[in-house]
Amino acid sequence: MSLNPHLFLKLKYLFALLTLIFLVSEDVVAEVAEDEKKFYDILVISNPIQNSIRKELFTSNIDGKLILNKDKISEDKILLRIQNCLLTDLQSNAGGANSALYRNTAEDMKHVLKVKKFYKDYAQIDRLYSSSFQILDNLLQKYYSNYEYRFECRRGSVSPNRSGAKLNTFSNDFSMIPRYMLDLVNVSKAYGRDIKEDDIFAVIKYDELLQANISLAQKEEDKKNKYIKRIQNLKALSDQKSLDYTYALYFRVSEKAFCTTSNDYGQPLMGHTMLFQKKHKLKIDGKFFEVYKNIEDAYQAIKKNNKCSHFIDYPENIYKLHTALNRDEIFNKVSPKIESSKTKKTFVLRNGYKSVEEYDLVWALNIKKELIRELAKFKIDSVEKYNKIQEKMLKSGYSESKNVRDVLSYLSDLKEARKKGIDILKQRDIRLQALKKKREAQAAEKEKQKIAYAKKYPYSAILSCEANGSHANIAACFSGGRYGADTDLTLNGKVYKAYNINQAGREGSEGLAIDLTNDFSVIAQNANDFLILKLVITNRLTNKIVYQKEVGQYGVINISD
Repeated sequence: MSLNPHLFLKLKYLFALLTLIFLVSEDVVAEVAEDEKKFYDILVISNPIQNSIRKELFTSNIDGKLILNKDKISEDKILLRIQNCLLTDLQSNAGGANSALYRNTAEDMKHVLKVKKFYKDYAQIDRLYSSSFQILDNLLQKYYSNYEYRFECRRGSVSPNRSGAKLNTFSNDFSMIPRYMLDLVNVSKAYGRDIKEDDIFAVIKYDELLQANISLAQKEEDKKNKYIKRIQNLKALSDQKSLDYTYALYFRVSEKAFCTTSNDYGQPLMGHTMLFQKKHKLKIDGKFFEVYKNIEDAYQAIKKNNKCSHFIDYPENIYKLHTALNRDEIFNKVSPKIESSKTKKTFVLRNGYKSVEEYDLVWALNIKKELIRELAKFKIDSVEKYNKIQEKMLKSGYSESKNVRDVLSYLSDLKEARKKGIDILKQRDIRLQALKKKREAQAAEKEKQKIAYAKKYPYSAILSCEANGSHANIAACFSGGRYGADTDLTLNGKVYKAYNINQAGREGSEGLAIDLTNDFSVIAQNANDFLILKLVITNRLTNKIVYQKEVGQYGVINISD
């Protein structure tokens, strides 16, 4: 295939470049000559297609200088659509601009349309997408700090639906075009008109593109080496059966589901899970989706039908599972290790403890954390200190009990005895005598209040609605249901219906409790065809039943005093 002379002149950049690179063997990876570099520049083109719907990234100030268009900002973010498909290996059988580009390119030159490969083979750029994106982002950061990028060809890959490079559209903010393809794009009328100098927003120079490529390659190599060292460290900790660190295996599972194996030292594992839950804005409870009996069960389940997004465990199990899954070519990635002391602290604090030491003491002594905090007031913050003071208490004859409350009483009395300069046993007796008097006074006051209340309300009544001898619901005995008639409770002349009957007293498990004065009247009729309405009245002072009656449907209880 040959091109007409007019087209040949229009493709001057492309032909100049090809003339130079044809002098170099494909097998030789040579440095790009100084006069060739400009051909490998990437042009960042502002969309030449005007449209009122698309907000431009820039506007101009009074001096004619570019400034950021604030109308482009939405929720502190700028969305940018980038047409980067001309930085991919263009498909010859795709739509968009592809067909025109191939049609206007000679057969022996079409390899330049495999852009990624062309840059790799002739320009030493094997990370074209990431290198050009990094430079573009660095440039745009000068104007604003928060962008959301949407690339037409994501990650520099060709769309599987062969839609091709759609250049002639108003939606894109920028297009990225190799300089050597500019004339070809114009000849192919990819934008409907030629790209002009004014359309070029920025030029990514070949040298900075190469430098970014080298930097990214080094970062990838460093990352790879760092991961290798992580696995080596994991193996060393696995060989030691270390419990000092926890790890996680990541899997490609979209829904977050944390898994582990059954373990006696589960607190650090649950704490590790809590850190992930916090990171992913989930409910922080440390719970696992699945807890396998052992690592073999975990391996078999993950191999067969994995539903775990993260598998969290100690080094030995993580290394064993990682090795087995790699052997089976099942994707998994080892996360950085976290100190067990840190993850355990996370678990402990999230569960309401003040410190790991407090948590450990609660479990070691098997007592409530509130009592541990009382001990802390006397500087008892370890099992050793607790055992020592307990032994001292027993030897002193203060108490034969080992109960923590007796230990707390001992510590309190010891402090008070030292303050008074007396023997601890004497201080104990003084405290117990004072406590006895206080309790007697409280009991006397309670009895006084009971007598006073009994004088005001000498009777207590329990009105119950029973099935098989157990109270159900008091309202049920006054509701006739769909076909029956509702009935009332009349208490001291006041009428209560099924919907407000609880206002007559206090309903509990035995029934509706009602306080009755010396002068009372109770009238109640049962509306239920199954439940029994029952009234029991007791003398509050003697605790003897003075009245009891039960009735079936439409039966009436009527008593007054």
